[in-house]
Amino acid sequence: MRATTPCRLWTRVHSRNGYGRIKYKGRTLHTYRLAYALGQRQDPLEMSPARYLLHDSDNPSFIETSHLREGDQSTNIAEAWEAKRNGKRMAAA
Repeated sequence: MRATTPCRLWTRVHSRNGYGRIKYKGRTLHTYRLAYALGQRQDPLEMSPARYLLHDSDNPSFIETSHLREGDQSTNIAEAWEAKRNGKRMAAA
């Protein structure tokens, strides 16, 4: 599934692989995970790191929650190969 609406991009601190990062209650989190958890009315600090959030966009700095869905590792890997993201990020569309 590919995103059909524009991405909201995080323009502040990023990790080396392009994901947005932010301090939240003393912990550093990926911004897309923070946005998703808050959008679901969940405490981001209680969200398991093993919980996979799949991106409908090939841009790691996005924070648009409508472009996220829960999934598993095998789906994440298959989608990365399909999008030719096998170790390298594609440029934002």
